[in-house]
Amino acid sequence: MKLKENPQLVVILVGHTDNLGSAAYNLAVADRRTEAVSDRLRALGVARNQIRRQPVGSEKNSKLKCDSEACRRTMRRVELVYEWR
Repeated sequence: MKLKENPQLVVILVGHTDNLGSAAYNLAVADRRTEAVSDRLRALGVARNQIRRQPVGSEKNSKLKCDSEACRRTMRRVELVYEWR
């Protein structure tokens, strides 16, 4: 696994939600999503100090016009952003 082989590599888990619900609710959902991915990475042996969580909720998706379930489904995700320390 790339992270385990490179201790100087960090992954930032950016959690997103759809545009339904309040900002506070969506932020909490995004946080739970990033936590789930973080837990899975830890179970795979990735060091805790290589994982950062950044829940953003629907903040970055708020300008999108999304009226269908299929569209909202694409908004519900965790992006993995890699960077070197």
